[in-house]
Amino acid sequence: CIKTLAITNPGPQLLIGTLIGCLGIFALGLLGQRGWRECQWLVGPMLAILALKMISLDTASGNELTLFPAFAVYGLVLILTARMRKKRLVTEAVPEPQHTTASMKAS
Repeated sequence: CIKTLAITNPGPQLLIGTLIGCLGIFALGLLGQRGWRECQWLVGPMLAILALKMISLDTASGNELTLFPAFAVYGLVLILTARMRKKRLVTEAVPEPQHTTASMKAS
């Protein structure tokens, strides 16, 4: 006699999935900032996929106790990844000072 475990409220499982997705997206942003630029390219599409997951699955079967932390963490990841991207763009735009032999001889 094998009994199946029926999940009556999938909200906590969906919350865990959203939190893991947010953690993965944040990790991609950090890797993109640390030198792997290709990881930074994946942040936008992954945020869009996670938003579709949250709209289609989480809002349909979640309640306010699971939706509030999911949307709060998703919003935090949106803010942090945007700041990471802005910081990366600013550091790439600032050129490093070039020391030429002529300027070293003049000093």
